[in-house]
Amino acid sequence: MYRITCYCLLFLLFLGLSGCTSRLVATTATLSPSIQPSTTLLPFTPTHLPTCATTPQTTGLIPTLTSPPPPTLTLLPTQTANPTRPAMLDHQHYVQYLQQLLLDNGGECSSPCFWEIIPDQTTLGEAQDFFAYLGRPLVRTFTQGDKAFYGSILGLGNGLVVSVVLKVQNELISDVDARISLVNYRGPSLPREWLAYSPETLLLQYGVPSRVMVGLPTYPTDPASSDPGRHYYLTMFFDSENLIVEYRQKRGTSNPYYVCPLTDQFDGIRLWFGVSPEHPPSGGVSLEEATFLTIEQFYELLTHPAETPCFYLKLESLSLD
Repeated sequence: MYRITCYCLLFLLFLGLSGCTSRLVATTATLSPSIQPSTTLLPFTPTHLPTCATTPQTTGLIPTLTSPPPPTLTLLPTQTANPTRPAMLDHQHYVQYLQQLLLDNGGECSSPCFWEIIPDQTTLGEAQDFFAYLGRPLVRTFTQGDKAFYGSILGLGNGLVVSVVLKVQNELISDVDARISLVNYRGPSLPREWLAYSPETLLLQYGVPSRVMVGLPTYPTDPASSDPGRHYYLTMFFDSENLIVEYRQKRGTSNPYYVCPLTDQFDGIRLWFGVSPEHPPSGGVSLEEATFLTIEQFYELLTHPAETPCFYLKLESLSLD
């Protein structure tokens, strides 16, 4: 009897445990679908990296790691040519430089100048350095009271010769006397190699001249030649600029009474720079007396030529110098 009772109790216990298990499984099966992650996990790619704040934040005592500042770039000074001239030009560069000086007078000056020499501003030492650079150093020729005279002669090798005389007072160049000789010139007549001193260039640069003088000097006639030795000279004065320039026509090249200053061939050009030049030109008659032009008409004719700018001289008004 006892044994039967025990079997009955075990059977009832088995039935109870089976029911609990079934309910647990059912409950688990019912709850499983509702258990989901609260956030979605994305794959690690660069597009999902966090954005860095522009202003670094410090949390507690943990130091914020920041990138080191970029290195400061130190710019080295630009390398430029040494402004100091070489001691002396070689012959080839001397010729090229002299040709350029005759074309542009060494560039523009704040006041009339010959090459780089400005009267009453340029020192003797500066002038000596300039001519030494050309390889034609200044030579002291003579002294007269408180005035000293220095000179140099330069040439292109084609018969064009430039002679320069500087008057020095108190270590300053006070006057410049420059002569361009074309007597034996074998270069082209046009374009002029001395364009910087051609009449139209100076007129355009300095304006209407204060006065213009014209003359007809004469020389002994060569019996073996039909050349009468006559030629004209033309002198322009720019008083406010302390500049005088004179042109002497080459003898026997054209009619001396028909003047074409922009195309005529000249034996020489002479320029005086300074307040009190030594041996300034004299003689001749005024342009108005020697021609049918006024100073203003002369200026317009040479600076705005419609054709070859030429004019006739009045023979009866000219005296032979």
